[in-house]
Amino acid sequence: MKKNICILCGILLIGFLIIVINYNCIYSIGNNNMEYNIKGFINRPKVITNNIYIKQTIDIENRRYVLFTFNDYLGNAELVRGLNGKYKIESTISGSNLFEYRVREINKSKYFVVAGKNFDLKIDYAKVSLDNNEYKIIIPCQEYFIAYCAVSNNTLNIFPVDSGLKLFEKNNIEITNDIYIKFSH
Repeated sequence: MKKNICILCGILLIGFLIIVINYNCIYSIGNNNMEYNIKGFINRPKVITNNIYIKQTIDIENRRYVLFTFNDYLGNAELVRGLNGKYKIESTISGSNLFEYRVREINKSKYFVVAGKNFDLKIDYAKVSLDNNEYKIIIPCQEYFIAYCAVSNNTLNIFPVDSGLKLFEKNNIEITNDIYIKFSH
């Protein structure tokens, strides 16, 4: 009987160790190797860039959003923090758009997240309409930014429809068209 209990405990211990080691392999990205891991993630299945440059990071609850550039493109990565305090890459998006924005659901709460370049540091805030609610997002006065605001949990649209994202300068003057005309490729 004692022998069976010892064998069962040994099997449970080995199973627990396998789970812990596997978990630590999945959630293995720290602050020091983030750039390397994101580059590896976007270069699969084929290499599209040799270098990426992390411009900004922001944490929202257990998620980390990373804004990066490569080859004149703007990209962002969404990482999830594990129990060990390290991250795994959930997704990446990149392209030639000036801004990337959408509603993100994080731990049963919803946030509108916008990331991009604050051209000539003229953008003071952005407004977005989602499901008949208007939200204002303060844009940091820095070259690259990630900004967000909480939105209603009843929000169904993940992208603004019709008017999209509107950009404003400090004097409450809309500059959306000016930015897109002047800085689009």
